[in-house]
Amino acid sequence: MAVTAEGLPIRCWTFPGTTSDQLIIRRVKDDLGGWMLKRVLWGSDSGFNSETNRAYLQRGGEHYIVCEKLRSASADAKKALATPGRYHLVEGNLSVKEVRVGDGARTQRFVVCVNPEAKARDEIVRSNLVAYLTKRIAASDKWSKERNDELVGELCAIPGLARFCQRTKDHRLRVDKAAIAKDAHFDGKWLIRTCDDTLTPTDLAKAYKQLYRVEHGWRDMKGAPRLRPVFHHRARTASTPISSSAGSGCSSSESSRTQPATPGETSETSSSACTSSPSGPMRAASRSAR
Repeated sequence: MAVTAEGLPIRCWTFPGTTSDQLIIRRVKDDLGGWMLKRVLWGSDSGFNSETNRAYLQRGGEHYIVCEKLRSASADAKKALATPGRYHLVEGNLSVKEVRVGDGARTQRFVVCVNPEAKARDEIVRSNLVAYLTKRIAASDKWSKERNDELVGELCAIPGLARFCQRTKDHRLRVDKAAIAKDAHFDGKWLIRTCDDTLTPTDLAKAYKQLYRVEHGWRDMKGAPRLRPVFHHRARTASTPISSSAGSGCSSSESSRTQPATPGETSETSSSACTSSPSGPMRAASRSAR
């Protein structure tokens, strides 16, 4: 979804649920190429982040801000997280520090952000998960290997729980204290990578946080108009333009669903968005709505 700096949608893309996040950002960049924008700063979440996409976003002298995965981080991201440094308070609930990895032209710029409120929430969530895991495996020592295998399968279906469960050589289940300590290192943190050297760490953190406008835009598009499912029997008829106007701006959506959806459903769509300001650079943001 493309939105103005005030959050007004001006263009919207909808893709089939099977479309790869890695391909969506390139389609959106190509579509916006004809807008003749002077300066573009792309922002995306970790679902769109890859070396190929970062290189694609830099075409034409444009810049990017992308979020990095923490637990399955790349080698550069791991170095950035392990680099010591002093945090600077940006707002009451956000602190940032800048880290550079590499030398010369291959230097990568990272900004590590910490939210104390999110850190406290992560601690509570992990504590609840560990307590639940301890309760589930309490009597597992008396079970057979097959029954323990079934339990592990059930635990893997709960997000974030399997990484705290450890199996010993004799197939017994234990709480992995080392994994708990490692996970605590990521509490309240998020890591962003950028190729823009003109913005301060504070500006980068605030710019990335503007992705929430995408979520508001999707809720407005799907909630207020109360769009209903449209069933298509042929692929060529699945793309139908839907346009609406609001104030001085307008928004358009191309639906290419192969499965019906209900109002407010986001599990089958992927979206991309950008924000622009008459007095500032174009800011583009991409976010997966899966």
